Amino acid sequence: MADPLPLVIADINETFLQTVLEKTDTRSLRNNIVLTDYILNSDLPSIYAGASLFLYPSLRESFGIPVLESMASGTPVITSNNSALPEVAGAAAALVDANSEKNIGETMVQVLTEYGKATELINKGYERIKDFSWSISADKLLTIYKAI
Repeated sequence: MADPLPLVIADINETFLQTVLEKTDTRSLRNNIVLTDYILNSDLPSIYAGASLFLYPSLRESFGIPVLESMASGTPVITSNNSALPEVAGAAAALVDANSEKNIGETMVQVLTEYGKATELINKGYERIKDFSWSISADKLLTIYKAI
């Protein structure tokens, strides 16, 4: 059996992680978790590109730029089925209930083990990001401005 993939979590501290692991009786998982400090925006593309998947189970999100950044980096995305995230992700991400650890876990296993699932999400992600650009946003804003 292969070693489990590490879970990389950005910008939380050890004390918080230990509290979560104790409350969930999952202290044994600590050896598979890598904590990072704040990650600079300039470093994010290489972090995303090196990941097996990007998990973004946000409970409240106004837009979700990290979802698009991950897609642009060729990483399969799993994100929440609430707030603005389904609209941003479209069919290019696997959508989960952010309050359901079971749903999140099952979806992670599906993306990592089902033949072609990760590749399908990556390809859909590359197509999805074509719908988002600064020039498209500027054109839409200009249209609104002229209508007012």
